[in-house]
Amino acid sequence: MMLGYLNGVSPTTVSNLEQGKAVRSDSILAIARVLQLADAIAMASDPYRTDLGRLRANEQLPKRVRR
Repeated sequence: MMLGYLNGVSPTTVSNLEQGKAVRSDSILAIARVLQLADAIAMASDPYRTDLGRLRANEQLPKRVRR
């Protein structure tokens, strides 16, 4: 069973994730690594992979005015 490879992630945590309950992000990433989904998660959360993200990246922030 895959749970043997999840250092620091309890079966209860896996069950909570399956039920849609709150789970710590480090536990989610540990599970994603075992399921070989970590790269897909990283790519999906990259703002530069969307048109809106690329547009926002090109916006200039206003200059900070010190008084």
